Amino acid sequence: MNAVERAIRSEIERREGELEALKKALAALTGTVASKGPSKRRSMSAAQKKALSAKMKAIWKKRKAAETKS
Repeated sequence: MNAVERAIRSEIERREGELEALKKALAALTGTVASKGPSKRRSMSAAQKKALSAKMKAIWKKRKAAETKS
């Protein structure tokens, strides 16, 4: 790695640090937390799972019937 590349990489890292600090400052001002973490997944009720299962089975059955025809 040459000197120019090292200088550019260090500048990128410095600016990324500044950006994170600014995001934290903004979050403190607005009272929100800026997070890149995973969002919580919604859970399905048993009835929804059953309905989805039946719908997918019908789709697969239709697809399989079409494949055997051709």
